[in-house]
Amino acid sequence: HSAGRDFPDASFVDRILNPGPRILPSLSPDLARLLYGERLQGSVSRLEAFARCPYLQFVRYGLDLKERDIFRVRQMDVGNVLHRAIELFSRRVHESGAFKWENLPEDVEKAWSGWAMETSLSENNPLLFEATARSRAVKTRMQDILDRSLWAIRKQISAGSFEPEAFEVKFDTGYGGNAVKVDLGQADYMRLSGRIDRIDVSEDPGSGKIYVSIVDYKTGRQAFDEALCEAGIQMQLPVYLDAALQMEATLHPGRTPVSAGILYYRLQDPLISREGPLMASGSEQAALLSMEDDRLKEMRLLGLVNRDEAVLRRMSRDLTKADRYVPVRIKKDGTPSSRPKTASTGDFLEMTEKTRFRMSRIGEAIYSGQIAPYPARIKGKAECQLCPYRETCPFDSRIDFYHEVK
Repeated sequence: HSAGRDFPDASFVDRILNPGPRILPSLSPDLARLLYGERLQGSVSRLEAFARCPYLQFVRYGLDLKERDIFRVRQMDVGNVLHRAIELFSRRVHESGAFKWENLPEDVEKAWSGWAMETSLSENNPLLFEATARSRAVKTRMQDILDRSLWAIRKQISAGSFEPEAFEVKFDTGYGGNAVKVDLGQADYMRLSGRIDRIDVSEDPGSGKIYVSIVDYKTGRQAFDEALCEAGIQMQLPVYLDAALQMEATLHPGRTPVSAGILYYRLQDPLISREGPLMASGSEQAALLSMEDDRLKEMRLLGLVNRDEAVLRRMSRDLTKADRYVPVRIKKDGTPSSRPKTASTGDFLEMTEKTRFRMSRIGEAIYSGQIAPYPARIKGKAECQLCPYRETCPFDSRIDFYHEVK
């Protein structure tokens, strides 16, 4: 005691410094079913959210918390407009009868690109892209990105024998009602739904096989990472491939669908710089061709492709130029390099089976009531840094643990 003050006794201080076991939130299984419903439904993104952090799945899909909507152009808005424009353009080529990607004249491509952008903008809050000088600049930039992306897509398709067969396919209702059902045990299951941006196919009448590749459009750079797939954080493409194979088996009875690739395509208009002897030599045509090659490599598809030569030659007739279009490098002996990674048909089958098992475990964990924060730390970077719900989260990095993903 000093100057009439009362200081806390030792037991009080000890309780502050040693509070005992940390109690983290959870739901009972019955309460979880009341919250989520008797039939668990949703997209692959929902399961990936749980893999990133159970608390993220709880607040986003259970409590349906959303960030305040602000009238401004977001990356998501740009992505929505470009996705829809690509779909409109692709459908017009597919349904035109007069043209295919390989013989599409540049002036027609330019005109249809402008039409697709205007139509997409009219469907996606057109006032948003006219509100400010910045948003109008974004609108102009989107047209540039669309023009360049369509040019690259045309080059990629023309290089091989794969043909786009379907666009923006909903696999909960598309193609005869096929859906992805995830077994949750005890006669229970989760029904997944999703939208596949593009399905490409190439038929081999002699063998009865139909090769199937899926393409997912992104506005940011993304590559397929097997470690993230194993952790449940990047399951989308394997699930979409599984669904696409089911759809193709229904569409083409008597044919055997074969996994050809799971690919990301980044919608972009990259700046290519070329300096050195080639430009100094005065050969302008050679310089332009070299820059075109550089641009194609920068805009090539990323992901995982089947290493079977029959598949690779369908993606690029000239294997020496395959790295301009797909993530494959051919060695001097004519075989694909191990970097970037390729996979066998059996590898693809194993990956989809493992992904289905992983989804089952996640679905069971959601119904068991797991909501305590257990964020992933991917290669040293914590998911919490970008989480919009971190202000509501009880996670404390000083005393709680991360889920490490190498």
